[in-house]
Amino acid sequence: MLRHILCAVMLTVFASSALAENQVTLKNGDQLSGDITMQGVSMVTLKTAYGVLEIPQSDIDVITVKGQDEIPVVSMDVPPELLPQKENVESLAPAAGEEDVLGWWGALWSGNANLGANLKTGNSETNGITIDATTKAKWEKHRAEVSVVYNREEDDGRVSVDNQSIFGAYDYYFKDKWFLENALKLEQDDIDQIDLRARYNAGLGHQFYDQDDLHLKAVAGPGYLYEEFADGTDEGDLTLHAKLDYDQKFYDDLFRTFHKSDVSVPFDEADAFLFQSKSGIRIPLKKGIIASFELGFDWDNAPAAGTTEEDASYAFKLGYEW
Repeated sequence: MLRHILCAVMLTVFASSALAENQVTLKNGDQLSGDITMQGVSMVTLKTAYGVLEIPQSDIDVITVKGQDEIPVVSMDVPPELLPQKENVESLAPAAGEEDVLGWWGALWSGNANLGANLKTGNSETNGITIDATTKAKWEKHRAEVSVVYNREEDDGRVSVDNQSIFGAYDYYFKDKWFLENALKLEQDDIDQIDLRARYNAGLGHQFYDQDDLHLKAVAGPGYLYEEFADGTDEGDLTLHAKLDYDQKFYDDLFRTFHKSDVSVPFDEADAFLFQSKSGIRIPLKKGIIASFELGFDWDNAPAAGTTEEDASYAFKLGYEW
């Protein structure tokens, strides 16, 4: 199975102040400076020195544009065609063609697909392949994600790695940065003698950051873990589940760091926990092509007979993102 190593180093976010032409004053007194790229019925998009921010209209007290009077904050109940227009600020109504930008089902889509391979000859011969793909859909209060992974490796003609998995998650944002998540992951691993591992998790999550250059969220809650082994046995347990998801861009997207980890702890046997993680660095090249180096670590504290508890992996990949 996928066994990813916890090697992420959460880097400190550095901030500095920058003066821009437009200023947004929030109801709590905070002031944000930048270029207003779009002002819609429910959201204002502000491009700052630290990235692009999406600010709900309900949080804004006043908007000030250099060389003009203050722009009043528009009630979300006002029809778009009645919204006022201001010079240097794009129409408050949705921009023409915005539906095409959002894509299918009115969502903002993103994703990536990656391919990695290794080949070693000499005293021993090793060859392997790793493939993964992820797609995400984002609405105002909803998020959805689907990802698939396949890994296979041979050492001197003997299969040493052979696993695959599929993961799906749905998040509902019910208040500000708080959301409820439902997630399901199915895995199969011939080397670890796991015919099927199914994990369903529900939980309460918090989105600490959701910016163009920084994403950080955590989820915790109950779950259920079911496993079928190659020897015909199976087991299922109620669990307590926790997950962390982080990625960040540095130096105008010169490189990125990322880390994902989750742990499932059975209620009736806490020492039989299952931990998985993946961490690494991504380097954008050009035209959507991206290179990445990943470190993975998995720990199954109650593995099948004849298999080890820990499993580490290393991969260099080239991929495409959209």
